[in-house]
Amino acid sequence: MMRLVAHAPGTVRLVAEVQGQPAGTAALSVTGGVAALYGTSTRPEFRGRGVQTALLAARLHRAADSGAEFASVFVTPGSGSERNVRRAGFRGAGVRLTFTRAG
Repeated sequence: MMRLVAHAPGTVRLVAEVQGQPAGTAALSVTGGVAALYGTSTRPEFRGRGVQTALLAARLHRAADSGAEFASVFVTPGSGSERNVRRAGFRGAGVRLTFTRAG
């Protein structure tokens, strides 16, 4: 699913590097003044080094340059991603449930 979304028209894909090594990725789309931030990943050996924070800042900057007035991001409650987006000024607007079924 992420391959389809990441290649949709208007999607901006970013790669963060640490000392010349790809450390993380993220994507951004802006539609109707709303920025959707998604697809964030950080390679395990680069976690805790500000990669996700840098990707958040870069996407918010690009979103503002594109005319976005609002930004949205989905994270798992209680995760490191939630802590990062809250530090960037996001606040919770709701909870999304994910259901799984054992094999």
